[in-house]
Amino acid sequence: PAQALRVFDINLRQHYYSCDLIERSLHLANVLKLNDDELPILAEMFDLTGSAAQQHQIEQLALSFNLRVVALTRGQRGSLLYQDGRWSDCTSRSVEVVDTVGAGDSFTAALVLGLLQEMDLDGINRLANEVARYVCSQAGATPRMPQEFAETFRTARSGLPRRNL
Repeated sequence: PAQALRVFDINLRQHYYSCDLIERSLHLANVLKLNDDELPILAEMFDLTGSAAQQHQIEQLALSFNLRVVALTRGQRGSLLYQDGRWSDCTSRSVEVVDTVGAGDSFTAALVLGLLQEMDLDGINRLANEVARYVCSQAGATPRMPQEFAETFRTARSGLPRRNL
């Protein structure tokens, strides 16, 4: 359906991608998740202006590819979400890092759950950061998640104010 979330978590690795494949994928998606190492690659690939202006580049991506949401993860510096002209900038709390494998995917999973629950953009950003932070504090990419995360989503579903995509 037209309203379905179509998430593109870009995950650029070495040279195993092409401009054509990325462009076709972006046209199919309506949600993009990328990290601060991937944004400069897309900026060069699609001639996005403002080399250091991440927000401007994200807005250009959203406009060029009709993306409803763009999420930029920045490691220890947290994340930046963009949706319909609104921004959410969330700094991450410090954590003793055990393993970063799975942190980006867990962020994406929490982002999608928050969007499906129609949570507030700042709430989604905070929760996705906390989930990724927790994953970084554990060994392995798929640790058992604390019950508090499930409770947060359950509470969102049970009638707290929601925001439409």
